[in-house]
Amino acid sequence: MLTDGYWNSRIIQYTAEGKHVMEWGALGDGPGEFDLLQGLAVDEDRVYVGDRQNHRIQLFTHDCCCLRSSLQAISRGQKASWRRS
Repeated sequence: MLTDGYWNSRIIQYTAEGKHVMEWGALGDGPGEFDLLQGLAVDEDRVYVGDRQNHRIQLFTHDCCCLRSSLQAISRGQKASWRRS
């Protein structure tokens, strides 16, 4: 998976062989929408997407189902919590 954040505000998924599988996302501030993608992390079950201009991290399944949006940016010393989308 990779982010195409500066122009197309989307996540693109490829196989290990480089074959295009799917893509999702659009410019905006709703669930599954992004404004300047800045980071991407993947584990066995989830995809974490850093959405820089919306000041959040969105959480997805591998098949692009939005689970949660978002962990809002916080100041040092504050507790973070997930907000349901």
